[in-house]
Amino acid sequence: MGSSNIRLTRMGIILIALVASVVLFYAVGRLLSWHRYFERRVDMKELLSASIDVARRGGDRVRTIREDPRQMNERVKGETKEGAKEMLTAADLESHRIMYGGLSKAFPNMKIISEEHDDSSPLTEPYQPETSLPEVSSLDFDITVPLSDITVWIDPLDSTQEFTENLTEYVTTMVCIAVKGKPVIGVVHQPFTHETSELC
Repeated sequence: MGSSNIRLTRMGIILIALVASVVLFYAVGRLLSWHRYFERRVDMKELLSASIDVARRGGDRVRTIREDPRQMNERVKGETKEGAKEMLTAADLESHRIMYGGLSKAFPNMKIISEEHDDSSPLTEPYQPETSLPEVSSLDFDITVPLSDITVWIDPLDSTQEFTENLTEYVTTMVCIAVKGKPVIGVVHQPFTHETSELC
């Protein structure tokens, strides 16, 4: 039996490369979709419960610091667009550590953005927030969302200027949860009236 030679023309090489690229593109796409399928999902009731808990605990720390003015440690962190002083206090930073640390511990690798940043003295041991509050457990929704779709914004002390002036009725701690960039849950806690509101 004779041997046969196979010769590839330039067009044949281009066609093979094109088919190989399509197969590779398809395989990578399938692999990424499988990764997404196995990605950790977050129970939104648990995230809402944890958000309420961290807002309350951050608010507790804000209230404690306001009750002892020696702990305030007020300073100007910048100016607003209008030229007004933008204040920063120990309450801002300590509430930040509590809220950011608690959510980070409960939901590792979740994207959390805080209005305040304090890398100088992080929490040594973040607490584990409550992820099953009775007032949330009774809500009628059971939704899980891929972790990578969630972004959480926290404001550990809203109305700092009013806080420094002892106008405590305006002071809040807040959490906003967005899924794929769309806000879906908001938590507002008023530490001096002990009122918490959530919107889902």
